[in-house]
Amino acid sequence: MRIARKFWNSILRSVTVTRTSTAHINGPDQHIEKRRELAGYLLESLDKSLARTTALRPLEESVFIRRGDYWTIRYQGQTAILKATRGLDYLCCLLRHPGRDVHVTQLLGPPVDFPLPAFLGSLDAVGDAVTAGRQDAGPILDSQAKAEYKQRIDELRKDREQAERFNDFYSAARARSELDAIAEQLATAVGLGARDRRSSSDSERARSAVTKRIKEGIHRIGKVIPSLGRHLAARIKTGYFCSYNPHPDRLVAWKF
Repeated sequence: MRIARKFWNSILRSVTVTRTSTAHINGPDQHIEKRRELAGYLLESLDKSLARTTALRPLEESVFIRRGDYWTIRYQGQTAILKATRGLDYLCCLLRHPGRDVHVTQLLGPPVDFPLPAFLGSLDAVGDAVTAGRQDAGPILDSQAKAEYKQRIDELRKDREQAERFNDFYSAARARSELDAIAEQLATAVGLGARDRRSSSDSERARSAVTKRIKEGIHRIGKVIPSLGRHLAARIKTGYFCSYNPHPDRLVAWKF
């Protein structure tokens, strides 16, 4: 966009200069001749400007490579080198397997390409929650947490209804978005018939640790490459299963 703007500005300046130079020409023949010269001059200026204008280069490839104790990360032409952390390791694993749900206990293990079905076969699944055969630590949500969720849902419904009455589409959409997020969280904690799903102590600790480290990794990346931080914040899902879900129309070709 900047290159095109500079190019057309240069052409306009050329036209202005040429018009000024021909302002004092008298006679129809001289005027016609000067118009021809003007056309030739503009074509010549066009050729020179195109020759000076560098072609728009495609964005550099996206990179997420670890070399020793540091990660080299490149996205949309911006490059950063970050000290290696577990959070960046987890992010790399998810980026390597776009669209795949990865259980937190697998992320805590060594970074390998794993056959997901075989891994899932070793787990004891209860609904959408996975206990992995660990000791039962009670329901995922206690009574206080449920009461807080209910209060927040009531507030959001009122906000949404009020926004819709006043045609405040932005506020209404924001309220609906938060309601959807809460519904997704509740779905992992409450099963059919409003029965509490149970969590294992080890799996819950793994979920908490992995989620914290992933968010810290995204935060670190966002400080040096803001566009990538926003992309990961929107496209990385955390929980008992984590995943990287790029937009189907805007896939990123990562190099590892």
